[in-house]
Amino acid sequence: MALASRSNVATIDEITTDATVEALNAALSHHGITPDRIVAVHYLDGVYVANGPGPRFRVLFWI
Repeated sequence: MALASRSNVATIDEITTDATVEALNAALSHHGITPDRIVAVHYLDGVYVANGPGPRFRVLFWI
């Protein structure tokens, strides 16, 4: 069995943004991420301590 060459290996990256549709769309547009490259969008609860981040979306996408 032949091993996959490095050029055939797909890479996944991630971004996080505020948990609003507007912020999500702005981040996707800013990074040039098209719908066919999105692997998953995860909702992350906010941290409820002083100055903790609020709710966020974590987006995994193909590079």
